[in-house]
Amino acid sequence: MEGLPQKDKKKYWLLIGITEEKLGIPIKSSMEIVEIARYKGTVPIYFDKIAFHADAIIPINRVKIHTDWRGEVESGLLKMLVVGFGKHKGATEIHSLGMDNFHKVIPEAGSIIINKTPVIFGVAYIEDAYDQTAEIRVLLPKEFYTQEREMLKSSKKYMAKINIPQIDVLVIDEIGKDISGDGVDPNIIERFREKQKNDVKGPNVEQVVILGLSKRTHCNANGMGYADIITKELLDSIDFTSTYTNAIAARYLQSRFP
Repeated sequence: MEGLPQKDKKKYWLLIGITEEKLGIPIKSSMEIVEIARYKGTVPIYFDKIAFHADAIIPINRVKIHTDWRGEVESGLLKMLVVGFGKHKGATEIHSLGMDNFHKVIPEAGSIIINKTPVIFGVAYIEDAYDQTAEIRVLLPKEFYTQEREMLKSSKKYMAKINIPQIDVLVIDEIGKDISGDGVDPNIIERFREKQKNDVKGPNVEQVVILGLSKRTHCNANGMGYADIITKELLDSIDFTSTYTNAIAARYLQSRFP
């Protein structure tokens, strides 16, 4: 939910069907954070204030290959603890270390957070190419790293693929933060800031056209830089405040694809 204005948070929960009435418990959400440690003695590690003062924390996240960097663990429980629970300020500080270092930063900072917060267990899962749950594991904090590492390997077998080696024009109906952190997954369309980072072979795409934004992205157009062509409809629907907030927090203001 990086880049989503606070006033839209309630609308987001309603949109995905998470309500206090349905759950029977209160939903508490804010951007307040506390500093719990310093990474390498310099960069502050921030953590959600409400979660930090809770009796227990149970992170839940999908394990998948990341859109920008490679490591033994990528997107999963550890990244959720380090980046997600850090909220906007925490994400910005961690991204200041550079994604090229995330293969070390995420597991190391994640370990610090586990030792400083009441994380009792986590739920990690893998989705297949149809967004259906393919695998789910309940993990103790000490298992996060080793189990995520194995699940990441499995996730590559389940991920969507375009089985056409050469594409002249790829037309994408919509992109959005609910689809991928980058709006569209570069692992699938084979577009990367640095080609050598890719270890999942995709098609050779000459031109990409993006037609619009998903409803659940709340007009955050992060990822439109992967396109060669966008529509005026997409352009007119962009919320530049949330889009810029997302890009600034991730420390990437340039196009996602050179």
